[in-house]
Amino acid sequence: MYGVVQIKGHQYKVQAGDIIDVDKLSANVDDVVDFDQVLFTGGKSPRIGAPVVDGAKVVAKVVRQARDRKIIVLKRKPGKYVKKNGHRTHYTGLLITEIHNGAGEVAKSDKKVKTTKEKAPKKVEAKKAAPKKAAAKKPAAKKTETKKAKPSAGAKDDLTKVEGIGPKIAGILNENGIHTWAQLGETKIQPLRDILEAAGPRYKSKNPGSWAKQARMAAKGDWDKLKAWQDEHDHGIEKK
Repeated sequence: MYGVVQIKGHQYKVQAGDIIDVDKLSANVDDVVDFDQVLFTGGKSPRIGAPVVDGAKVVAKVVRQARDRKIIVLKRKPGKYVKKNGHRTHYTGLLITEIHNGAGEVAKSDKKVKTTKEKAPKKVEAKKAAPKKAAAKKPAAKKTETKKAKPSAGAKDDLTKVEGIGPKIAGILNENGIHTWAQLGETKIQPLRDILEAAGPRYKSKNPGSWAKQARMAAKGDWDKLKAWQDEHDHGIEKK
């Protein structure tokens, strides 16, 4: 005998002894759970539910609580950003032990399955820190005037804050020695056009006319002014 049972909005055709995976249930491993949303039972005297079969139920044993394989979710906005996230779905494994058709017929299974319990995280005991040796007192050093440190030569800004510049173009600019908003703000339009043209026909059509202007606002920290400007112009293109 088999039956069609509905579990958490999904329908499953099951027989006694089957093992199915369903959306995560709030039950522990080795617990026994009943499902009374039985839509159909087969066998010697089939019964059709309207919408469920009266008195019918499916009994199952929880054999595992686990997570499915990881899937990658990409969210992309051309010229703006690419976001990459991973996701693993929680699920519950069930062993169908009994099927009752509500009219006296019962199908049972004595099948035994090795259950899998979730491993509890190991407790890590914190190591006791060794007592520090008393350091010998050194004579106080004379105070000296310290000069303000200049920004490191390897400092970089996020050039994609400029409307019209995406991750690919930002990488091209970096390869040509433009790493900061200040450097971009001092670069004239024609050198930017030459850089884009050398990068290939895909970038030749880009319009860098406002990039230096936006970069100067970013370098000064005028973010409200920059956002207002970008809201007024489509894709960072100024119309004369």
